[in-house]
Amino acid sequence: MEDLADLLDETSGAQAGGAPPSGEDEFGPTIRAADAIIMEAVARGAESVHLDGAGDKALVRLRLPGGELVHLEPPGVRLPALVTRFKILASMDITERRRPQDGR
Repeated sequence: MEDLADLLDETSGAQAGGAPPSGEDEFGPTIRAADAIIMEAVARGAESVHLDGAGDKALVRLRLPGGELVHLEPPGVRLPALVTRFKILASMDITERRRPQDGR
């Protein structure tokens, strides 16, 4: 498996001016970051994944068995976009932001 840092570094490959690389839509980096986070969580046997951040900066915490936490900072990925991606994967309502939801 590729190293998570390498996978997440790929997400910051936007060209100058914020344009996505040729042949990629604007959501590609967020999708790749979410996939990399899930792959890392599964590979490490994480019990849960927590998303947090200040403003648009994303901070990901993986809770491992025994209480250990692993902190990741995906470069170039906006927190709201990452949260929306995980909501889509969990079949949750992406418009609901005030009430807790249970993913299916």
